[in-house]
Formats: sequence, C-alpha cells, structure tokens
Amino acid sequence: MKSRAGVKKLPSYVLSGAKPISRPYSNRFRMKRGPDYVNEYLGVRRVNETCLEVFPGARTIKSVFSSAVGVLFLFGVAFGAIILIALPGPYSIDIWFALIFTPFLTTGIGGLIYIMARGSPGSPVRISRKTGKIYYVIPDEFRLVTLDWQEMQPMAGRLSVSGGVFLNPLFLVGIDWTQSPPREAAISCGNEGLRDNGESACELFSYIHHFMSYGPQGLPMPGPPAPKMSRKDTFLYGYREWAKKYREDLSTPKGKRWAVLWAPAKVLWLITMVFPDSIGAYLDYTVPDVRFPKSIDLLCGFDPDSDDAY
Repeated sequence: MKSRAGVKKLPSYVLSGAKPISRPYSNRFRMKRGPDYVNEYLGVRRVNETCLEVFPGARTIKSVFSSAVGVLFLFGVAFGAIILIALPGPYSIDIWFALIFTPFLTTGIGGLIYIMARGSPGSPVRISRKTGKIYYVIPDEFRLVTLDWQEMQPMAGRLSVSGGVFLNPLFLVGIDWTQSPPREAAISCGNEGLRDNGESACELFSYIHHFMSYGPQGLPMPGPPAPKMSRKDTFLYGYREWAKKYREDLSTPKGKRWAVLWAPAKVLWLITMVFPDSIGAYLDYTVPDVRFPKSIDLLCGFDPDSDDAY
C-alpha cells in the first residue's frame, strides 16, 4: 500500500456536491442499448479488446459556451418580436433602432463568452484492461494524468453551468503516482449528465466496470467515430441529421397522425437547438485536438497516425 503522505490534494470545491458511486455487485452491463445511446448518453467514443475510450467531460460544458453565440442571437430576435407584439405601433426611430441593435448586442455578448471559454476540452479518457490504468491529457498543460483502476473512486459530480442548470459527469478520482510530488486528480467523463441526478454517471461506470471485468463481450458498442469533415460539412451536419430524423419520424403512421403537433415541435427544435449548435461547431472547427503520446496510443491498441487517435 502506497503512503498518501505528501500527496497534493485537490481543492475542496472540485468535488463539492459529488456523490461516491459504489462498485457494482453485479458487474455485468445488462442493458440493451443502441449505438447512439452509447455515444451520446453514456459518452463512450470507441472500444477495442484492451481499451475503452470515453469523451472528456469538458466537452458538454464546452458545447454550452460554444453555442452561446447562436443562443443569445435568438434571444435578441425573440426580445424584438415580443416588443412588437406587446407594444402597439406606430414605433419611434429609437424603438426601431433598439429592435435592430439588440440581436447584434446579444450576439456580441455571446461572442465574448465564447472567446473566454474557447479552447480544447482535453483528450478523451482511456481506460486500459492491459495496464489497469486510466489515462487523460490535460489541455493547455499537455500533461498526461495516469490513475490506477483498482485505487480509483468513481463519483457522480455536480457542476453548475448557468441559471440553475447542473451537470452530473462521472468523476474518476485517484492519485497520479507518476507526478512528483504525487497529485490527487479527478478525471471528468463525457456522459450526458444534464439534470439526471447522476443516473448517466452510474450507468457509464457500470459499462466501464463490465469492460474491465470481462472485456467488450456483451456490451452494446458505440457507432464508429465520425470522419473528419470540412468546415462547411461540420456546420451543416446538424441540419442534415435533423432533416433525416424529420423525414423518418413523420413517415410512420404515428408520425402522420400527430404531424400537426410534431411538425411545429421539430421546427422549434431546429431553431433553438440545431442552429446554435451549428454555430458552435463552425467556430470550434479550428480548435486543435489534444493528442496522447504515441506510446499510449500503441499501448491502448490505437493507430497513432489515424485521425481518430486524437
């Protein structure tokens, strides 16, 4: 047993509100889930025989800030529409100026928020059966964090995003003994975790625990990583997926029966969700990926020269 004397502790606020997750007694993941669920809800990026790769937890928070430009632009437009509906005309020059200027003002505020938060969310999180280690590269510092699987404590985190919205990412908490002095570290994973009270964090840990105990056999697999696209295609990706899902949903008997309600809801989703996300994806296109050292790629069974290697 390694001595914890001299270990540099995490600041207390990092784990504020986090709840420990017990290692499951039934360590087989029995849920039947599709690739989209594994990718988007659990945050699993890819799996091979010896290594499981999870999206970094910061990607969810990063996407919120990246979408701020589009969200606040819509807020400015909605504000103007409400004024036009609420106030009877005719309107003065000052009011027309305010109505036209407000979307530009709110977009500018969104741009400032984006600039302050711009950057990489870090590397994916890799959990290796071969070495019994967890690996993560911190952005900006480009420092490799290495934790022992057996010593690690899983926790359901609690992070405040804005306006009373909380995320509950899976935290893998342990000590990085490769550092001098050793440091306590909390690696955040990319499960959805939006107001779910830690449910997706627990489910993701159950998935990881099954992998470390039995390998990938019996686990639902994520879809293949999306190929690197051009900036234009990255911007249009959300719209194309929305159009595809729109056609699929409204082509079913149930979809046709409820089309009067579903069609407006789909359009509202396009405006309020797809549009801001597409702006964020366009702006983030030039943010460089944080990659693992080639030795870790090879150790984990991934091609270090592949675009998927991060």
